[in-house]
Amino acid sequence: MLNELLKSVLVLGISFAVRWLFALINVTVDDATFNAIVAGLVTYILSLLGLEVAARAAPKYFTRPR
Repeated sequence: MLNELLKSVLVLGISFAVRWLFALINVTVDDATFNAIVAGLVTYILSLLGLEVAARAAPKYFTRPR
């Protein structure tokens, strides 16, 4: 339940930050490249946060990946 919400919030936040950074340095990328960058960053952040550890600590709020 919470892991889907966390992923959605991270995707929105990271995509905003990456678009802002690219606009700041005047870089234009196509949508596929942008989506790949955002997906990679979100995956990296989720691995740093230790989503699996959180799922063990509060199992009723997190669904385990299969």
